[in-house]
Amino acid sequence: MALEPRNIKILYKTLTKYQWSRGDTFAERSSPFWEVLDVIEFISKKSKKKKIRDLNSDKFCFLENFFVTEDSGRQRKVIYGFFKSARNQFRPNLVNRRTGVERPNPKLLVEGDIEKTHFAIVIDSVSKEVYFIHEYNFHGVTVKDVLGYLKFFAKRFAEKKNFKKTFTLKHQIIPKSGFIETLQSMNRVKVADVFIAKQLLGSDSLNLSNKLVNVKSEMKLTIGSNRRESIKSTAVDIFNVFNSGDASISKIRIEGKDSRNNDVIIDTSFMNKQDFITVDRNTDTGELVSSQVYSELRELVEAI
Repeated sequence: MALEPRNIKILYKTLTKYQWSRGDTFAERSSPFWEVLDVIEFISKKSKKKKIRDLNSDKFCFLENFFVTEDSGRQRKVIYGFFKSARNQFRPNLVNRRTGVERPNPKLLVEGDIEKTHFAIVIDSVSKEVYFIHEYNFHGVTVKDVLGYLKFFAKRFAEKKNFKKTFTLKHQIIPKSGFIETLQSMNRVKVADVFIAKQLLGSDSLNLSNKLVNVKSEMKLTIGSNRRESIKSTAVDIFNVFNSGDASISKIRIEGKDSRNNDVIIDTSFMNKQDFITVDRNTDTGELVSSQVYSELRELVEAI
C-alpha cells in the first residue's frame, strides 16, 4: 500500500436542538444537542441497510464507524467516527489515462465511489456546548447533510422513547477570533451584502414561487446606510441570524470604516475557525488513514 501525505482542512461548529412547544403562546427553546450520543448509539444498532439515507437525488450516506472516549476531569465525552457517502446513478465509460482506451464501467447504477468524512463530537458539560469538529471533504458530507441525517434518526429515537418530536437541529459556526470583534469595533458600517436563498422570493411578500426557474440559487440583498450614518446594529443582527445556522442566509459581506477611518471589508466566507492536519492518504484508493485522522483530531479536541 503506497501512502502520501495530504493536508486536510478541519472546521468547527456547535450543534443545537430547538424544541417547540404550544401552550397559550407559541414558544421556542434552544439547548445544546445533548442527546447526540444516544442518537448515534441508536443508529449503530440498525442494519447497514437501515442506516442509509438519501441526501439528494443521486447521493446517499450512512454512519459507518464511531467510538467514544471520556475525560471525567474535564467533564466531557468525545465521539469520534466517520460517515461514508457516495453518488450513484452515474457510470460513464472508464478511460485509460496512458492509452486513451475506454471500457464499460463495471459499477451498478446503485453503486458509487465511497467518500469518508471524519468527525469528532465533543459533549462538554463545563462550557455547556456540543462541538462538532469535522473534516472538510468537498465530495463527502457537509454539516447540513449530517444534521439532516441525525435529525431523521433523532425523530425515530424520540418516537421510540415517547419524547416530544417537535424539534429541529441547527449548527452554529465557531468563528475565527476577531470577526465579530472587528464588526463591533468598526466606526461605521456602510454596506451589508446579504446572500440569501432564492426561495425567499416565494414568500408572501413577493409571491414569486412559480417564477424562479431561471433565477440563480443565491441572491444578493444589499443594505446601505444613509449618508454619514451607520448600520452596525443591523449588521450585528444579520450576523446573529446567520450564526444561528439559518440556511436562508449563506454569506454576509460588510464594508465600513475602522476607528482610524480606514476602509474595512469582512466576509463570513473567511470567518469559520479552521485548522489543517497532515495525514497519509492511500494512493490506491484515495482514502485517508483513519487512525491518523483520529490522532490529529484528539490534539485539536484537547485544545478546545
